[in-house]
Amino acid sequence: MRGDTAFTQTEYLDGWDDDRVKFIFGIPVVKKVEQKADQVPESQWKRLTRPPKYAVETAPRQRPDNVKDRVVIQRESDAVHLDYEQITDFEYTPVKCRKSYRIVVLKKHLLWTKGQHQLLQSMSFQCDIDAMPEGTVVFPHEPLVQITGPILQCQILETPLLNMVNFQTLIATKAARVCAAARGDSVLEFGLRRTQGIVGAIAASRAAGVRVVRSVDM
Repeated sequence: MRGDTAFTQTEYLDGWDDDRVKFIFGIPVVKKVEQKADQVPESQWKRLTRPPKYAVETAPRQRPDNVKDRVVIQRESDAVHLDYEQITDFEYTPVKCRKSYRIVVLKKHLLWTKGQHQLLQSMSFQCDIDAMPEGTVVFPHEPLVQITGPILQCQILETPLLNMVNFQTLIATKAARVCAAARGDSVLEFGLRRTQGIVGAIAASRAAGVRVVRSVDM
């Protein structure tokens, strides 16, 4: 038995299940289902790959120009684009039922644009970040930070993370080598005087102290 989303009629589900009737119904997005879906760990969501709607049996043809997208860019209109889809499932007990039933949830990740510009304020953070603890000694070519998520969000994070990690690991590594060469003698840190910009200077001084440098700024 199949039914429409707007006419789920959950009060009859238990009776149909007792009679061993198999049914598939759509269900509207209610607050209770939405809250339960939000509690599902990201690892249990799977990327949905839809099969092609039809098989192309003729010779490939050149697609016409997308006039709509060009007009949207020229007029700087708001537009919504589908980035990707994910699915998951869990047990759910409707209000009018005494039994729980399997719910398959579809989550659409949308991109809002104005003209050709991405609207970041409407984007929710979907990335997972794995990083080594600060001050950890690592071998060459080991990944210090790994980011998993939508390509657009990963690219936004890429440049600032590369800047922070590359610069500060450079300073921390140099400070560790200086301390090793000092063989227990005191080491003074004067990087705050020469590093360009107050933010960079403070970051450099902090990075030098990560390797337990006995720092003194004179």
